[in-house]
Amino acid sequence: MTLGRPDPFGLFRALSPIPCRDSLLILPKRYPLPPLQLVGSRKYQPAGMTQVSSVGESQEFMSMRDYRPGDPPRTIHWRSWAKTGRPMVKEYQDEFLSRHGLILDTFQNLSNPRNSADRCFEEAVSVAASLACSVATGDSLLDLLFVNNQAYCFTAGRSVGHSRQLLEVLATVQPCPEQSFSELVSLIEQRSGLLSSCICVLLDWDKKRQDLVASLAGRGLPVLPLVICEEETEQAGRATDVGVPVHFLHPDQMEEGLARI
Repeated sequence: MTLGRPDPFGLFRALSPIPCRDSLLILPKRYPLPPLQLVGSRKYQPAGMTQVSSVGESQEFMSMRDYRPGDPPRTIHWRSWAKTGRPMVKEYQDEFLSRHGLILDTFQNLSNPRNSADRCFEEAVSVAASLACSVATGDSLLDLLFVNNQAYCFTAGRSVGHSRQLLEVLATVQPCPEQSFSELVSLIEQRSGLLSSCICVLLDWDKKRQDLVASLAGRGLPVLPLVICEEETEQAGRATDVGVPVHFLHPDQMEEGLARI
């Protein structure tokens, strides 16, 4: 930034450069998507998402009842005890929610030329961003799962977070050449018991990724695999049966491909 200061007569102006730094976060490109109906049964959430963000309870408050021996002291409702003259406790019920997993593959296909691999990765991030904004999370949760220098899980929906936060996370995601694909598999296995369905945004359709999709489908989870790939990989992948339809998206035809899912 340069500041200009004129002299009292307005004849001259002194210029003073001021070095100042700031950051600008560019959110990923997003594509229009058809309405997505993510099916899948509600799953028990041990964290109790309605209360966990505000008061730290692991279950949903349901009613009041008389104290029974063995009830934890933290559930005692002191005001009700003072009002009724007998100890009262808060009763909770387990919470079941629809929780969807958005899995982003950050492991580039090193056999592809660098420019092609980078382009596929950027398109995969854009597809993940488009899905993060399109999946309705008013009554459900969305977990963004990926690996960079470590395994990450970011959640949006209900009172936990917003889709814009996922966009900001996706804006900083980088390809992951150091870690192993097994890190992503391990992360998904840890979370799969909580998930109602999965969307997989993949950069290749090799044996490891086929096994991952087949494993999720074998557990009874509805899975939507989206593979960002070149034509050669698409032809090779069509013959593979993993139990669910696989959608192959060419980097040059993203909007047309996404309109068909």
